[in-house]
Amino acid sequence: MPIIKYVAVHGSPLKLLKYVTNENKTEDTLITGLNCSTDSNIAYKEMEQNFELYSEECFWKKSLFMKKDILGGKERVRLHHYIQSFKAGEVTKEEAHRIGMEWAKEMFGDKFQVLVSTHTDKGHYHNHFVVCPYDDDGRLWRADKKSLNRGKAISDRIALSHGLSIIEHPKKSYNHKYGDYLSQKRGASWKENLKAELDELVMREDVQSIDDLVDKLKEKGYGIRMKKYLSIQVKPNRKPIRTYRLGDG
Repeated sequence: MPIIKYVAVHGSPLKLLKYVTNENKTEDTLITGLNCSTDSNIAYKEMEQNFELYSEECFWKKSLFMKKDILGGKERVRLHHYIQSFKAGEVTKEEAHRIGMEWAKEMFGDKFQVLVSTHTDKGHYHNHFVVCPYDDDGRLWRADKKSLNRGKAISDRIALSHGLSIIEHPKKSYNHKYGDYLSQKRGASWKENLKAELDELVMREDVQSIDDLVDKLKEKGYGIRMKKYLSIQVKPNRKPIRTYRLGDG
């Protein structure tokens, strides 16, 4: 029952590459590079070359919160990060990687740089796909609802061919309110800022558990409530929000 999720990476691309190839999370035989190296440092240089050649922007950004390159412009995605998760006990780690490779080849074709890594450190196996936004011909990858739905359909078809189950009628998420949507379009949503902060924290080498994440959030001044769900309070006068209400991923 593989599930596909997507995260846009706007800052610190090397951190993501090092995270997905971390030897504490995977094995050498479960890392494959399509048009790129399996070494995180070399893959970074290869993707950097393509990105800077076709975008005419610097690949490296220290933080998600650095100023935009063009005042009022939209921040350019440095890397696309897709995650394919399997139900615990449903596949072996080798089969999970084979399925991930089939998915990556059909999803991105033969000209994009894609680093595929299968993580085995959790209770379930899951594949990470790190994709350079530009292919060898300078074609830009469009990460939108249409491409994500296509990716999910491809994943389901491959899963069925391997005798795996799929989610027949996935639930739609309605966590986002219209006011949040308008704020997001203006670039002023506190929820979007919190989501970006969380995305950056979970990629850090020193964040290996929920407890580690909570400690880092506290260091940044957030209020934390840990009961059945993890809730984060952005400001003293603002009601805490449960993390699952921030949306998928």
